[in-house]
Amino acid sequence: MKTIKHIIAVFTAIILLASCEKKSYVPVFDELPQARVAKQIDSVKSILTGAEYGWIGILSTGTGGGFGFFMEFDDQENVKMMADLTNTSAVEVKSSRYRIRQDAGVALTFDTYNYISLLNAPNPNMYGGAIRDGFRSDIDFIYDHATADSIIFVGKRYRQQFKLVKATAAQKAAYYEGKYLVNINGFRNFFSTKFNNYIELGSDKIAVGAVTDSSLATGKRITFTRKEDGSAVAVTQKFGYTVDKMVMTDAGAAVLDKRFTHAALKDANTMVIYDAGGTEYLVKQNPVPLIDFLSVYAYNKAYNSIFVPNGTSLPPGVTSDFNTVYNDLVNRFAASGRTIRDFEIKLNNSNTFAIRINYYANSAPTTVYLAEALSSYTFEDGIIKLTGNLSINGNWNTRAAQIGDFGTSFFQGKSFRPDWVSSTVPGLNLGGLYRVDQPTAFVYGVMRRS
Repeated sequence: MKTIKHIIAVFTAIILLASCEKKSYVPVFDELPQARVAKQIDSVKSILTGAEYGWIGILSTGTGGGFGFFMEFDDQENVKMMADLTNTSAVEVKSSRYRIRQDAGVALTFDTYNYISLLNAPNPNMYGGAIRDGFRSDIDFIYDHATADSIIFVGKRYRQQFKLVKATAAQKAAYYEGKYLVNINGFRNFFSTKFNNYIELGSDKIAVGAVTDSSLATGKRITFTRKEDGSAVAVTQKFGYTVDKMVMTDAGAAVLDKRFTHAALKDANTMVIYDAGGTEYLVKQNPVPLIDFLSVYAYNKAYNSIFVPNGTSLPPGVTSDFNTVYNDLVNRFAASGRTIRDFEIKLNNSNTFAIRINYYANSAPTTVYLAEALSSYTFEDGIIKLTGNLSINGNWNTRAAQIGDFGTSFFQGKSFRPDWVSSTVPGLNLGGLYRVDQPTAFVYGVMRRS
């Protein structure tokens, strides 16, 4: 009992001593949040203005491709830039204002009009973006992190990566000597004169195709396609041009166990692609297309859709009897005060074939309507055969005067042979359905999966 009382007494003494000890509050941070943010703002501004030869930037957009920039920031919040948006923007320096400020973190904001603003423009007439959304690109970019030679931002709204890498003295000089446009045109010329391009990964031939323009739905994208178990697997990555490379956005294109990050021209006829480890892959040409169309086209394969992204005109450089049929459709809509936004032929599933016309009234362009006609079909021995009458939705019926016999005369009950479509404008990745009864009449568009 005496031992228990002794223990209680000791603990009581400890508690009393502890209660008498004065404690000082030690904060988790040694300065106020405002001071920390101010320091980070100063740090980001110092990084941007401290690059002696400027920055080379690659920006991905939400609905368009990738875009390249050359930028120089000064300590008076002025920025000079060139960009790969147009031939003019690649050689003409545009000056504007910028700020580094607090906004959901530390933000780089472009305050006045510049080339980046065009990608944000909601008016299609400014740069071809979509009404209201533009290219789904930002003018406010949140700081993410920096390394010794780069600084990474993320778009505030659309969350697209904007990566800036320090330029060298030689690269800066090349931009100001007009070599940016020379490099851009070099890639354009390569893909417009070299066909059935591929690289080798071991025993595999990987087809390489690129759309080198800046159009919203298809532009500034490179596609790697390979065969696997009788089908084709396609990987598409956006890219932007620099003064000496074609740089893929984000982490690059993952193909098998490789990740391709950029391409370069060694001369006008020699292109190489590099993986993340710096290994070089020579782009070669095959006499015929590497990928059979039927291995990539079906409701459950790489492509199930033939798409016309600009509904007022078919993809360029193709001669088909369908051109007149489609242009007449466009003109009938135009005469009624309406515009076809896009057009699509889609294999919805193993037995449903869809003809889809998205359109809007010119007086209310943000409201889009879908006129759709469905048909049963079979797909045997490389031939798609539509069976039965078309089943139309309400909008197709409402626009009967504009649509006319477009569906019944060209599609209903017809048989088609799917195949690639050649264009005088290379790199468009076009496919089509050739009428069996009239092979010169084929519906065509950009291949995609939707």
